[in-house]
This record gives sequence, structure tokens and C-alpha cells, in this order.
Amino acid sequence: MPGWSRPLIQHEIDHLDGILYSARIKPTVQTIPVEQYLQTTFSLRAARLPDRTGPDVDG
Repeated sequence: MPGWSRPLIQHEIDHLDGILYSARIKPTVQTIPVEQYLQTTFSLRAARLPDRTGPDVDG
């Protein structure tokens, strides 16, 4: 199972159990609005990630 699968599956199980992602955030973590996040360098790098559906990924 790829490393990203576990968090994804847990996230979906949380939905079934009625648990929101925000309930899992540590109290010491300061959240920011989506609009503010979209202006960060991190979000810009994430937007430029390579397409993961090509032949080298699908085998």
C-alpha cells in the first residue's frame, strides 16, 4: 500500500464516523483561511506537481 493511502483511507473512514479533519488538528496549530493559503509559496509549489497519471506511474 503506497504511503499516501493510509491517511486517505483514514480520512474517508473519519467521514463515515462523522469526524471532521479539523477535529484531528492539534490545538497548538494555527489555521489560516483558504484564501490566505492559496497566496503562499507552498500552495504554488503544490499546484505545479507533475501529473501522476502517466505511463511511468500506471506501469
